[in-house]
Amino acid sequence: KLAAEGLFDESRKRPLPAIPKRIALVTSPTGAAVRDMIQVITRRWPAARIVVVPVRVQGEGAAAEIAQALRRVHLIPDVDVVIACRGGGSLEDLCCFNEEVVARAVAACKIPVSSAVGHEIDVSIADLVADRRSLSPSESVDRVVPSVDEVSHRLTLLAFSLNQVLASRIDRARLRLNNWESRSVFQRHMSMVDDSRQLCDELADRMQRAARLLLDQPRHRVAAMAATL
Repeated sequence: KLAAEGLFDESRKRPLPAIPKRIALVTSPTGAAVRDMIQVITRRWPAARIVVVPVRVQGEGAAAEIAQALRRVHLIPDVDVVIACRGGGSLEDLCCFNEEVVARAVAACKIPVSSAVGHEIDVSIADLVADRRSLSPSESVDRVVPSVDEVSHRLTLLAFSLNQVLASRIDRARLRLNNWESRSVFQRHMSMVDDSRQLCDELADRMQRAARLLLDQPRHRVAAMAATL
């Protein structure tokens, strides 16, 4: 019935934010899974804020609690991604994530949902409806939260690439200027050439400083947030 309604269609699934501001963990606050997830999140991206939405994840009434949490999680300020999860267990332990009420709550949630129920071999209906399915709670964190080291590395590569592009453009500008200088019409106006050469050098220096500043600012913010936390 859910498949016929299109709840499993990839076309209706939303992308997760590249850098989440606040992550809501809809799970049991006493399980080992939530402790592991909090440790991984704070290690990978210290600036991320976490809120645990406590629910039962097995037993009578668990499905209703999970569905209610998913229907109201958007009321928490700044939450832009939800991870609905629990650790491994028997088929009976995981059955609340196969309930229709949970599947519909996942589909109707106003915030993108990543589902991580059990281990790799476990597949729930909530997994099929969620915007992103992960094989385990720990893997869901890797998919949802970026790594500070990876972001810093990408910024370094971007800085190198930008400097290469700027240097290439500056070299081409100098070459054109030298070509103009060699023409006889300019021989009598060396002051114009000298002024242009000086301006070119000044602009090159300013562009390189601006590029370094542009790329250093995000890195400094990340370092500052990490140090503050």
